[in-house]
Amino acid sequence: MSSVSTGSFSLSGTDRTDRVIINLKVLAAIRTGERLTLRNSCFQIQENNAYQGFKRWYNGDDRWGNLSDIKKVVEDAVQILELYLNHDGPTPTQRRFMRTLRAELRGVEGGLQNLKETYSTDKTMHANLDVLLQKIDGVVERRGTEPPEEPSELSERKSSPQLCPPKFQSSSPSPPSSPASSCFSRSPGDVE
Repeated sequence: MSSVSTGSFSLSGTDRTDRVIINLKVLAAIRTGERLTLRNSCFQIQENNAYQGFKRWYNGDDRWGNLSDIKKVVEDAVQILELYLNHDGPTPTQRRFMRTLRAELRGVEGGLQNLKETYSTDKTMHANLDVLLQKIDGVVERRGTEPPEEPSELSERKSSPQLCPPKFQSSSPSPPSSPASSCFSRSPGDVE
């Protein structure tokens, strides 16, 4: 992939963009009552159970720290997408990546709505999540700037499977309930 950069943000490295995609998948999968924690630059879901509050306190997690982490991931994703959208003559690989990133951002909307339900009594959290949802909607709905898909891209996409990092692949034999769930699994007993 060729390098696209502006200011201090560069798209030549895949580690950062991979981490953004993984975190968007986890954000999309969060359900009402669950909370997030950030470990090693990756979100993990804390299921709603009797030990959740203690684990969050013990690990130093709180909603405002999590909100800051969520904002950073969403802002990184928006910035990456806008760089590609503003880049002259994106390659077929870059066009596919733009479509993938848009789809992941669309998926995050459901997870953020679930977080709004989780924090139903916190109006400030609601307002912050609404701003993020509006930001996502603005970049996802931006039309006319993405080049059309080329016929060669269609045949490539149909013949190549979607791969997830092995670390996040689910070990369950049942089909995933959502696209995001195929790249990670919840571990209710995990404490870090």
